[in-house]
Amino acid sequence: MSFHTTHLATRAANLGQCFVALNPALFAGGFNERMGDLMHQMRSLPHVDPALPVLVPGGPSPTHLLLPTHARTLTWGSRA
Repeated sequence: MSFHTTHLATRAANLGQCFVALNPALFAGGFNERMGDLMHQMRSLPHVDPALPVLVPGGPSPTHLLLPTHARTLTWGSRA
């Protein structure tokens, strides 16, 4: 099976995706510091449920970090 076809179709798949990688330092200096400040501000917001942390997109999930390291690994194909 080709990457460009689905298991249900014989014609090319319409993936409709575009990925762009940008270097934020090309737009403004201090990106890492400013992003760190923003993440700190977001995580410091009042919690809707005090038992649950404020989650930020792209940040590690606290429940994910409780898993053993081998359970946090993505694998492709079968292991022999």
